[in-house]
Amino acid sequence: MKIMKAIMEITESTSLERLESAVEQFEGLASDEPEISAAYSEVMEQLHRAVSQCHDLTADTDHNEEDISEIRKNLASVRQKVRDCHPALEKAKTDCAEEYRAILGEQKDAFEKLAESEQQTSNPKAYAALQTFYKLTRLEELASEISAELMDLSGDLEHQKLQQHDTPPIGHYDAESSDPAQPSLSP
Repeated sequence: MKIMKAIMEITESTSLERLESAVEQFEGLASDEPEISAAYSEVMEQLHRAVSQCHDLTADTDHNEEDISEIRKNLASVRQKVRDCHPALEKAKTDCAEEYRAILGEQKDAFEKLAESEQQTSNPKAYAALQTFYKLTRLEELASEISAELMDLSGDLEHQKLQQHDTPPIGHYDAESSDPAQPSLSP
């Protein structure tokens, strides 16, 4: 029963809520970027399954420490896969920045001094590239946030699992028991 109570606390935790929110934001932004969507599609499916497993813990009272350990392993695996997809995001961001610079050339500094509405009307292609760059930067932030929330959730699960173990009693020890032994040779 203690494990079930701890599991309920985990699924109601803010780390799970923050993870779900970050995933939702990531998917919303990535939907407009086919390359990023494709790179992260398998990871997002695995992430949804891992989150679902955390939610399933509250629905089923028959979970034990091995179940929690298995979920933690899945969270670690998904976290690694999120990190493995980072190069695709970084490449898309670099390509976008290069495209932006190529469109503007020497006019880049002047363009960046314009108000947003002026940027949009004076050079729509450069403005679109800049907005895509900002979106990719936000996706990068969200990927890092997802990774951090996965780690937090795993830590919460481990913490709750450890709280289920009874704390061993602390015995009384004599002060003499920690004193070093008397030398066998006398001076």
